[in-house]
Amino acid sequence: MYNYSRGESVEDKCLEIISKEFCGDFEDSLYEYKSGPQLVLFFNSNFRYNDQYYNGFPSRWIYVSEKVKDLYNNDKLNNFFSFIMSVEFHIQEKEKTIVEIVPFIEKLKKQWNRKLRPYKYQLIQIGDRFELTNLDEDLKLIGVGGCANVYIQKSTDLVIKQLKWENLLDESIKHRFKREFQITKNLYDIDGIIKVYDFNESDYFYVMEKCDITLHDFLISKSLSDEAKEDIIIEILSIVAKVHDRNIIHRDISSNNIFLKENSIRIADFGLGKNFNLVLSHQTKNTTQLGQVQYCPPEQLMLLKDTGKYSDVYSLGRIINFILTNNPNDKNHNYKLLVEKATSLDTDRRYNDAGEMYNSFLKTKKYKEDDKKEKIILNIIKSNKYNDEVAIYISSLSSKELCNNIININNFKNSLYHYFNDYPESISEILRFIELDMDNECNRFEDADNFADIAEHILRKNLSRFEVREKAAEILNHVAFYVNRYYAQRLIDSLIDNGIESMLEEILVQY
Repeated sequence: MYNYSRGESVEDKCLEIISKEFCGDFEDSLYEYKSGPQLVLFFNSNFRYNDQYYNGFPSRWIYVSEKVKDLYNNDKLNNFFSFIMSVEFHIQEKEKTIVEIVPFIEKLKKQWNRKLRPYKYQLIQIGDRFELTNLDEDLKLIGVGGCANVYIQKSTDLVIKQLKWENLLDESIKHRFKREFQITKNLYDIDGIIKVYDFNESDYFYVMEKCDITLHDFLISKSLSDEAKEDIIIEILSIVAKVHDRNIIHRDISSNNIFLKENSIRIADFGLGKNFNLVLSHQTKNTTQLGQVQYCPPEQLMLLKDTGKYSDVYSLGRIINFILTNNPNDKNHNYKLLVEKATSLDTDRRYNDAGEMYNSFLKTKKYKEDDKKEKIILNIIKSNKYNDEVAIYISSLSSKELCNNIININNFKNSLYHYFNDYPESISEILRFIELDMDNECNRFEDADNFADIAEHILRKNLSRFEVREKAAEILNHVAFYVNRYYAQRLIDSLIDNGIESMLEEILVQY
């Protein structure tokens, strides 16, 4: 830290400021004035020196600077700052109560950083400890975001997130950045929320724990069992459920804002977060910082103020897709129904919050692991009955399993039609599954007639969006003319005779 050469270096000047501030020599010093004997007693008592005060004793601040330099050389400088910034020290020095001293410590920290910043040093608080950091030598840039840069502090292995200088003139960005810290800090007692330690008002940065890897990079680089993936989902849902219990929403949940630290989940980046218990978020209603698009709920793309816990639920649905398939848009997994409910375009159809979604996931997982359940459900389907358990069963099927059941299970198509009524968002996904494995699972030509029936049902009932009906028309055309099933051709003739949209008719009659 201190490399002395002829003339006064930056380090010399920094050392002088530290010493004079602690001695109480500046007009605006927040430390009490200390005599020579008092300074000797301080260092002897607290840092085990054996100095004596005598005639010809050096200037008080020079004596302190020698001690500070010696503490630095022995890796004890941060012990010095932690001691002279402690509540206990100032209760004794100021002879005031803890209620009076706590806000004083914040004022003192700002004072230190205002005086040290021109020399590229900053005092950073980490819990009850304080550390002096050289911003040039100790920080390594590891990431660049839209509003902030992220550094690793080499001496402590902590992370510093600093607002970009060009954003320091934008009060709304500064407000959001500080709110990110405040919300995260307020959630300190929830395991799974990234730990943040200190906010620096002078340079607008805050300190937080270092994590090992983003969830995105972890899943892309690892091959995990289904059980391990489910454990990750349960942990994430549990954490966000606790956040929602505090009446706080995140509004930017994505695979890049979730981290792993020693195989435990950490959720970070509450920059778009909102605490409904506080009037903090009125300035965000026109923001363009809407979260990462693949995970962003549609209502948030329209206007950030029109969001709620159901918006986080949507993002969590996309997170489940990514964990299970490495694609936030791919619902070809056992929790399809849960994700369809979570990502419904109708916010009233979604889970109310992450806690409700968490309980539903556990219920579905338990059901999936019950080997006896499948036989019971298939008997319900064969008897042409339908209930919530049948819906869960359908939602848990892979594309191959779905196609196989359509072909081989009596009345399965009728259950599927009930499922369409209850979960209209699922129709698109069901058709995609059919398209994926229909030809592979058909052992006889007549097997394909079952898929023609499903496509015809969607077209006749005019279900779902136009682009979904287009897909149904393509499947019906495929069975009629590629598989060459006269049964499907007669279904097409009937649809045309009864009247169908001209664009769909064009698809149906193409050879």
